[in-house]
Order: sequence, then C-alpha cells, then structure tokens
Amino acid sequence: MSTKSSKGVMRKVLLALCMCVCSSVLFAAEEVLPKIKLTEKNPFNKRGWIENKLWDKADVLGRFSIPGKAVVAINQTDVRLLYDKNNLYMTIRGKRQPEWDRSKEIPNPGLWKGNNYEIFFKEANSSAGRIHIAIARKETPYLMIGGILDKVNAKKIKAVWQDQSKYTFLANVTIPLSVLGLEGKALAGKKMLFNVARQDADTPEKKIVHSSYAALGILNYHQEDNWAKVEFTGKDDTKGKFCWHDNKAFRINLLPNSDFSAAVNDRAVLWNYGKDTQRQETMLYAGTYMLSATNKAYIAFTGGWDAAKWTIPGKEYTFRIRMRRQGNDGSFGLIQLAKRPDGKVRGKTYVAWGTPVSNEWHDYYFTTKIDENLVQFAFYRRAKDKDSKMEFAFVGLYEGKVGSFEVRKATADSGKIPVGDPIATPVNIYGKSPEKLKVLYIGNYTSGIAHCAREFAEIVNGLNVESDTLNASAKDADIYYTVSEPAKVINSIEKNEYDLYVIGNTPFSGISYERIGKELSGKIIANVEKGASIVMLQHKKYNHFTSFLKKYPPKKVKEDHFLKQSLPSEMFTLMKENDKPLADIRESKAGKGKIVLLKTAAPRMALQLLNSDDEALYTVFPYENYTNGWYARVFHYAAAKKPVPLAKITKTEKGIAVSYTNAPAMGNIFWKITNKDGSTAASGKAALVNGKAAIAFDSSNILSGKYMAELHLKDGANKVLAYDNEVFEKNGPAIASLKKENDMLSRKGKANIALQVKNAAPGMKIDWAWEDFSGRILEKGSVNASANVKFTVPLQQAFTTLTKLDVRLTKNGKTFDRERMALIIPDCDRERLYKDFHLQVWGFGAHEPTSRFTAAELEKTVGKNRGPCLQSRGYFCCPSCRKKCGSSGIGRFRFPG
Repeated sequence: MSTKSSKGVMRKVLLALCMCVCSSVLFAAEEVLPKIKLTEKNPFNKRGWIENKLWDKADVLGRFSIPGKAVVAINQTDVRLLYDKNNLYMTIRGKRQPEWDRSKEIPNPGLWKGNNYEIFFKEANSSAGRIHIAIARKETPYLMIGGILDKVNAKKIKAVWQDQSKYTFLANVTIPLSVLGLEGKALAGKKMLFNVARQDADTPEKKIVHSSYAALGILNYHQEDNWAKVEFTGKDDTKGKFCWHDNKAFRINLLPNSDFSAAVNDRAVLWNYGKDTQRQETMLYAGTYMLSATNKAYIAFTGGWDAAKWTIPGKEYTFRIRMRRQGNDGSFGLIQLAKRPDGKVRGKTYVAWGTPVSNEWHDYYFTTKIDENLVQFAFYRRAKDKDSKMEFAFVGLYEGKVGSFEVRKATADSGKIPVGDPIATPVNIYGKSPEKLKVLYIGNYTSGIAHCAREFAEIVNGLNVESDTLNASAKDADIYYTVSEPAKVINSIEKNEYDLYVIGNTPFSGISYERIGKELSGKIIANVEKGASIVMLQHKKYNHFTSFLKKYPPKKVKEDHFLKQSLPSEMFTLMKENDKPLADIRESKAGKGKIVLLKTAAPRMALQLLNSDDEALYTVFPYENYTNGWYARVFHYAAAKKPVPLAKITKTEKGIAVSYTNAPAMGNIFWKITNKDGSTAASGKAALVNGKAAIAFDSSNILSGKYMAELHLKDGANKVLAYDNEVFEKNGPAIASLKKENDMLSRKGKANIALQVKNAAPGMKIDWAWEDFSGRILEKGSVNASANVKFTVPLQQAFTTLTKLDVRLTKNGKTFDRERMALIIPDCDRERLYKDFHLQVWGFGAHEPTSRFTAAELEKTVGKNRGPCLQSRGYFCCPSCRKKCGSSGIGRFRFPG
C-alpha cells in the first residue's frame, strides 16, 4: 500500500486516490489513472530478471477478475509498467498453486491452449487500430496491429520468464516503443486504453480460467470501450500505488472461491479452517459445495487476505452470505481482524454477532465500514448444542451498500453470442397500438438466458411496447440478470414506470416464483397496488406472492370473457386437453391495479402456448404467430385503464358478420381468412358502421376443414385498436388420416405411407413432397386419390435425421386439403446433426413450427448421445468437433475464426 500502517489518516487519502476507476470521476472531476513512469535505467538485468529497486516506483495494477462472472480470480495476477526513450517494460506476476500444475498433461500447449498472457493497447481518443500481444513460455510472441498480423515486429518483443517460487512466476516483457507506434520523448501525459488478460490452465477443475485487469461483463477482450486506462508520466520516484479497475455496470465480488468449489485434497483453497469444519457437497452429487461447521467449530473459518489489500479503510462494503443452520441451536458472527500497533492481529469491528440463522438456505447481507490495517475476516458459529451445524454455501464481499435486491448485466445466451446472419425476430401479428406499454418480464436464470429474452422479444416485437427482462438466479436470492441496462431497470421499478409485470415459465427449470426474492416481490406488489398490472403463470406455490394473491384472490373468468377469445386453439388439433390455456384463466383487481393468472402448455420455453411434441412435428399451421398475438391481447387487456374492444364474429352464407363492444362507432376493419396451413384464402378492408360490419368473400380458396377469420380494427393513424380471430369449418373433400406403417425407418429403405380420404371425387390426386428439415424437396410424387391410398417414399436422399412429408389433396392444380407429418430416420448422419447444428435455433417457430420441439423429439427417437455443443453453444459449427465430423460450417452461423 501507499504508506506505512501507522499513518492512518494519510493512508485513507492515498488509498482513495489510488483506486483506479476508468469509468468514474473522482474528487474535482479529475480522472485518477495508473501511471507508467519514466525510468533512466533498464529495469531488467542481463538475464532479463527484474531489478527490484527500479520497480518499487511502478504502480501495481492488480485485482484481476473473471469476465462474465464478476468475481476476482483465485490465481491472482498483477502488472507493473515502466518506460524509457526506446522501450516499454512490463513485468507480469502470476500466482499459482503447484498442486494444480498441468504441464505434464499438456507438455506442448502452444501459444493459445495453455498458460498465456494477452496484452492490449490503444491510444485513447484515436482512430489508430488496437495492438494485441500474446506471450507464452517457449513460444514466439504474437502481435496483431489494427487487425493485421505482424510477424516481423513480433520478433522484436522479448519475454523472459522468471520463477520466483513454486507459487509465483514473472513474465518480464520488453516492447520497443516503435512497435507500439510511440515515441519516448512525447509520451508524458499520453493516455492509453489498456488491458492484460491471463489464460490459466493450472486449475483444480482442469479447465481454462480467464481473468482480466479490466473488469469485463463478458468474455470478449476486443471490446475496447471496456478496457482500463493508463497514463504515461515523466520521472517520478515516489513509491508506486496499488491500483484496480472497476466497471460501474456491475459490482465485483472481492472474495475468490466464494462458493468453495476449488479445492486441494478436499479443502477449499484460500479459506482457513480447522478439523471441525469440513467441505461437503450441498447435497449428494449436486456439484455445489459448502463449508459445514459443527462440534467445537466456534470460528467456522477465516479468509479474505487479498480482499484486505483491495478495500479502502472507512469505506462501506457489503457481505452476502448464503447459509443455514442444522439443528435447534445456532447463530452467526462476523468480525474484522486488524493489525494493532504492537503487531498483533485482533478482532476489532463486529460486522454481525448473534445473528439468527434459518434452517433453510437464505442470503444474508451485512454492510460495514472497513477497519484500518485490516488483515482478514473471521466467520463464527455460535451454538451451545454440539450436534448443531452451521453451513455456508457462498461468501461474497462487494463495494458499497448492497441490498438483497441486485440486478447484474448479462448477455444473450450467457455470453455465447452467435456470429453471422442473425435469425429475424418475427413481428407479432397483433400489430402496433396507439398507446405505448412499458413491460418488465421476469423468468429464471438458466444456462440459456437468451431463450427467455428471445421468447419475450418474439411476443412484443412489432408492438408498441418498451420491454425489459429480468432473469432470477438462485432460489429466493433477489439477484437478477438482465440483457437491458441494470440501472435503467432498477430505476423503472423504483419509479413505478412499468405498466405491466409478466412472470413466466422458463426453459427446463420450472416456474419463477420461488426464485423471485422478497424485496423484488414487495416492490412489484406495491407497484401493482398503485396502478400497475401483473400477468402471472399459474402454479401451486407462489412464494412471496402468496399473501398478495390471498388478499386479492383471482377468480375464474366466464366463457364469454375477453381473455377466452381469439386464441385459435381449435387449429392445434393434437394439443393435450390439460395443456389448453383457455381452460383456467383468472383475474382480480388489486388496489388500483389488476392481476391476471394464466395457464400455459410450456414445458420448455418461457411464454409459449404450444401444442404437444407430436403436434409440433405434424401441423403446418403457424400457431406461434397466433399464440403470440393472443399474448399481446392479454398484455393490452391487463394494462388497459379502460375497457378493451371485443369482436363477436359469426359465419354467414356469404362470409362473416362482426359486431364490437367497447369500440368506436366508426372505424376500419382489416380482415383476412387464413387456412389451416397458414396460407391466406382471402383478405380485404371493410368499414365499421355503428359498431358493426358485414364482410363477404370468395370461399373457393378455403381448404376443407378448419379455417380462421382474423380482424384488425384500426384508427385513422393505422394503429390497432383491437385484434380478434375466430375459427370456422368448411365441409369438403379432406384427408381424414395420415400415418406411416413402418415401425422404424432406415436411410437404405422406404417409408410406407397410408392415408384415408373423405369425399374423394373423380380426378383427384394425392401430391406429396418429401423435404429435409429446412424445406428442400428431396423426393416428390403423385398418386390417384381414393378412400384408401398407399404409397412409398424412398429415403436414400436423407442426410439429416428429421425430414417432413407434405401431402396435398388436389384436382386440376387446386388444393382441397393439406396435411404434414414428420419422418424421423434414426442415426442418419448423426455426427453432422448432433455436432454441427444447434437445434434450438432451427427456424424459430413462427416461421417453422417444428423448431421448438425438434431437439426433444429427436432425443426420444434417437437417444441422448448428443454432442457437447447441443445446448451450450449458439453456433451451427462447433470448433470442438469440427475436425472429427468434417464440418465445413454449413448453415447461417459460423464459429468465429
């Protein structure tokens, strides 16, 4: 640190000044940056090792954190820089655990697969390209300038590796200023964007861990706006300061290994504890760990040595501790241990003492000011009963006062962002309304955070809706992730700016209520009572919303209710009865606001009202367009401060008749007749007079079976006042059944297809087309129609497991009916299917109905022998298997590089 421990007041001031925050302004609007000081001598000796006295004056840049995880790294790194008229000098000191050394497992890792450092420079406020340097032991340095590889100048960079001890090593780097495009004489006062990143292969999990001096929200070192800054200065012999970088978008957890997952010989590293505290899994095979303190464990554990170096005396910090007790007795204590003038370390400030602890897991928050000469923290188990336990699953420390409610920045798909051409988000069929809605959607945090945001984006796209999403993390944790700006979301909640809150399902992990903490639940409830509205998916347990729903109990709506209309579930012929969303809809007033409870058939995705898995593979009706349209109606109804217009649509001899309630007497109706395959049979515009209209159309293009009339009532500015639809049926020649007679299909064989035709007329034909999953026709044919028809489909052209058979009943080129079925061919090009393609993004259901359930259906048919990238990567082409499966990167997405 900057001064001796005895000079307490001066230490406070200097430490506050040395905290290097690139994005903030300290004191009198002056940005305090780490300094790169001028040296008159080479700070490396002839062997390339450091000359300690020369380096004492260099600022130390440390507290490396893990990008995307907002926590400091276990194996810490610090950097010091000096320069002279010819060179920039850098020494990078890395800590390591010798027990984790993997040099024997990876003897020749090359530049990128083992331990390395990446160094980034860019002149601030300059259009010059960034400079990217990478170094590793026994490897030639890598240099890229402005995106162009420079092998000539790379050879001018010198890196000498110096092992100080088995726990510490140095990379001593000399970079000619000419390589950086700099001149030594003109450097004083120049500011540079800067970052150093470490790739650490020596970890207990045997996985690569990335850490960075600049605090980064995602693992992307090339986003220059998120780098730190440094400043060149002239000669300065004052002792160097310890500096770190903060990112105001999120707080950094200052306690490494907070979840005790890293261990040596089953002891959590960086934590000190005796025999009465043990590291255990939170439950059998859970893969998550805790420290369990029992018997005589009065001090459960101690830790935080590095955090003591990174904190500022007198400034507020907050502990977040996830813990529970086992047994009838037990409370918690936390004390700061500080160094006294006599050199002894003793407890000083009691952060917590005698704090009652529940027998269920909860997050506890303790805010304290840091003591002078802090050494570490001690965590206490206070219990008379020796059989009781105190269990700790997480211990974190954050700068500032942190409440239980916290919003962190997240990126789509947990940071795995596809590159290449994006899949277009379909526009909601409802359309844009005159009044703008501001909506907050809340789902669970999972490995695919993007799915929740994407699902909701599909629903609100094209509407007059400003939306944000929150993804809940652990149970009752009150910590959330958002792809929006956290400060914006928090501010909108605090100021009650959201018209509507939506709590939805989420992929694979159930309902969200148990994951929504007490503080956020309370804020939402208060805002609803003040006039906001809330749409909630039904569940058996509502956690902190239980008393709210008891206070304002929602009741079932009647069959003629607005919310019971305009979801064309009759078109979803195989939807399971228990999954039909219109079966149980409830609503109630809540103060000045409104509650709407919905039931959905969404086993995998966030807010989708879907068919069964089988139906998704058979239907040609674009159901997702209309479920999303129904959701838009629900949102507008829930948030409306006045009655919403509702249409009553009836069938007439010439077409349809419509009458509106709660609608203006005059207006324009834009109408469309939609077949069961999604095609348009007729469309037009009609005038609304005294709330009524008669619409006539030619029915010759309507297929046999069910069809849908859909209406948009619009104002003079072409904004939607109401959207409604109704399903009718047309009698005529039809395909009564369609099935395959083979139990199993093979690429070497044929599919035997049987169908029945109702009211077949002379001259009618069955035209069929066999397609791959993308719609390319592989085979086609035609047979005469009769009451019972059989034909075969040769399967030799199949190259993917999922294929589709499209069957039409026609006469003289006119289609009377159409059906579709899936033909799944097990083990057909398994390598390519499972490793090249990310099944979750096939088509995105509003345009391709099979997309949502393709992965699930294939698993049931083919088995669970999937490639490693199926769920975890947003790329069609996966680098981990490219060589094995021979992929050429086909598809719309390509893996970068």
